[in-house]
Amino acid sequence: MTDVKSRLPASYKPAEWRCTMPFDAASGRVGIGFNLQEGQTVRLALSVQAIRDVIETLQPYLHLCHSDISSEIPSSDVSCPPLSENV
Repeated sequence: MTDVKSRLPASYKPAEWRCTMPFDAASGRVGIGFNLQEGQTVRLALSVQAIRDVIETLQPYLHLCHSDISSEIPSSDVSCPPLSENV
């Protein structure tokens, strides 16, 4: 068996998606939350353009995780506190 070296720099922390908040018209942003392995939660407020950029750059990888049944997509039974809350 050959060890495969990661192409991701060590500065990229493993994370799992936690939540997506609805679009906030007042700020023009969408909140996205991620759980880190250390137990912390990272919450980002992304502009609409940033969301589009993320979607566009992830498009080539979607076939790797496609599920025929949307109910099979894992979800987290947690809520995402307001963006103003410090982590």
